Amino acid sequence: METVLEYIAGPTGGMVVAALTMYGGYKLVVVHLLPLAKSWIEAHFEHIDELMEEHKKDREVFQGAIEHLTGRLDKIEDDVAEIKEKL
Repeated sequence: METVLEYIAGPTGGMVVAALTMYGGYKLVVVHLLPLAKSWIEAHFEHIDELMEEHKKDREVFQGAIEHLTGRLDKIEDDVAEIKEKL
């Protein structure tokens, strides 16, 4: 009986405790942390996709505004040229 207690309390017991602790850490990471990280990353990518769509819409509005300003500038240049001809 004493030899069994020596193995349990000695290096063999320590190895068993270390192995169980490592297994518990592995299960914690695999069961809880990886799914949590995966869901966070997926949510992050969805948010980036939304931002890209908003950026695309903003860019279209900006391009439309620039085209409108270009048209107005052309009209102003024509008016200035006409005024210069009259002078």
